[in-house]
Amino acid sequence: MKQIILPKPPSVNHLYGITCRSGYARKYVTNKGNAWFEEAGLLLRSQYKKKHIKDKNISLYIKYYTIRGDIDNSLKALLDLLQKTETIKDDKQVMFLQIEKIIVHKRKLEGVEIEII
Repeated sequence: MKQIILPKPPSVNHLYGITCRSGYARKYVTNKGNAWFEEAGLLLRSQYKKKHIKDKNISLYIKYYTIRGDIDNSLKALLDLLQKTETIKDDKQVMFLQIEKIIVHKRKLEGVEIEII
């Protein structure tokens, strides 16, 4: 299976924001989150030509290259991206998930490598 190379996603803290209007809390995607979804979505579509893996259990193998950061903090962004680009129907399809954090020493080396099986 081909590996998909994407830029490092923002952490959940920078991806989503919360606002409160008329007494109701509402979650929204931040400008930084929108920019990442747009860039990563274009890269994902150019590297992964299959469309919408329907009703199939899938396995994800992820290598997370970072200078620092929590390994789980960017996982939501990756799963949301797979759904937004219709690569998968729903993240409920993920039956196996392996994620490895690899420390790099230069910011330009940060990113994510995903393999979908």
